Amino acid sequence: MEKIFFSIIISVCLFTGTAFALGNFSIVEKGNRLYQGQKYEDALKLYDQALSNQPDSAVINFNAGTAQYKTHDYQKANSSFEKSLIVEDRGLEAKANYNLGNSKYMLGLSKEKTDLSSAVQLLEGALNNYKRTQEITPKDEDVKVNYKIVAEKLKELKEKLKQQPQENKNNQKQQEQNQGQGKNQQ
Repeated sequence: MEKIFFSIIISVCLFTGTAFALGNFSIVEKGNRLYQGQKYEDALKLYDQALSNQPDSAVINFNAGTAQYKTHDYQKANSSFEKSLIVEDRGLEAKANYNLGNSKYMLGLSKEKTDLSSAVQLLEGALNNYKRTQEITPKDEDVKVNYKIVAEKLKELKEKLKQQPQENKNNQKQQEQNQGQGKNQQ
């Protein structure tokens, strides 16, 4: 069986200076150290504290998204990465789109068995995020790898989605037959 390699680049922005209010700099810096020490929950608490002072900071939202991703809270990570897209820094925009694509992919996989339609929508969104990343960083090989993996999974899920109506019809016919047999036995 072939192993699928899904490349993930999640990094904490180590921006300094004007990106943060004076008090937030040390909070975010401490959060970054905790993140680098793989203490994601603790880092997230500090990022949340900094966000209470600067809720629109793209950098802090990006950092919070990376910590949320690492704690497998993909829904919140999506929201944080969305907020970090509103930025003039194209490098941060590329990273945010890339990570948002990764997060949508993981959230989509988690919904595959319970809500196939939502899973398909999330994977389509992930592809859009990867396309935007490619526009900004066309030489990034990780984006190309992830795009290919997600496109293949999306194709698989769309096939499953097509089969669902037929399976539902077959199940309904079976239930009707079972009910008819129950009436005949009475």
